[in-house]
Amino acid sequence: MPPGGGLICPAVQGAEAAWAAGEDILAAPSLLALINHFKGSQILSRPEPRLVEPVVILSDLRDIKGQESAKRALEVVAAGAATTC
Repeated sequence: MPPGGGLICPAVQGAEAAWAAGEDILAAPSLLALINHFKGSQILSRPEPRLVEPVVILSDLRDIKGQESAKRALEVVAAGAATTC
């Protein structure tokens, strides 16, 4: 990577960052790996561009124990029955 140029990002975003055209890109798995790259003791390769599948995490109120009044308030708001008066 030339001095003062390029892009450094976490390894998990490396595949997306590789779509940036004309940029030198480093995708480091850790800060220590990045430091070792600049010291010359470890070489980080440019990530390959690819599409990343979205991670979907669905939560369910049935999984939450307790907090009955808070859960009821969320259900009312989600149903659109909340008023601002």
